[in-house]
Amino acid sequence: MPQKSVFNKKQINLLTGAYEWSPALKEIEKLKRFITIHVVWGIVLALITALIVGFNAYQNYQIKKLQQSITSKKNYLAANKEKLGLYVNTYVREVYLQKLAQEKYDPQKLVNFIDSVIEPTGKIHGYQIDSAGNIQLRISAPSLDDAAKLWFYLASNKETIESLNLKSFSISDESSVSFTLQGNLNVKKVYELYGFR
Repeated sequence: MPQKSVFNKKQINLLTGAYEWSPALKEIEKLKRFITIHVVWGIVLALITALIVGFNAYQNYQIKKLQQSITSKKNYLAANKEKLGLYVNTYVREVYLQKLAQEKYDPQKLVNFIDSVIEPTGKIHGYQIDSAGNIQLRISAPSLDDAAKLWFYLASNKETIESLNLKSFSISDESSVSFTLQGNLNVKKVYELYGFR
């Protein structure tokens, strides 16, 4: 009788198909995949955490640097307060004087303007006027009607006279009227309307 050979049976490849019939090898493969996935996610989370911590550290560094800069500037200003005040005052004074030089108004021209307005109806006995347009006038008129007309004209002329107040008023025996006015002229408008310069 012929003997049966072991080699006649179906052969099994132990390297490639071993996990198919071995449950222990299947579990090892699953465990490797599980570990690989978790290691990758762990690395991603570690990178994200490192980026957040690094960004916060950078922001804190920038804030600290800015605070130091502000503190040094405050200290400089505090140490040089008197010098800086002198420079600022000098600068403001120069700017103010330049503006005054550009907008300089001649009080004599304002007096001439007031004379031209009042002389036809009344007579001016005293002036107080400055280049800013502040005026105080002592005026007399031959009658109460003339004084009222003059007062009405001056009070209604809002374009050139900004404010006008009656300070005193008196009527003499000869029915002449005298009164004192105080107010402000719109000097810029007077110069513009009457062509002074």
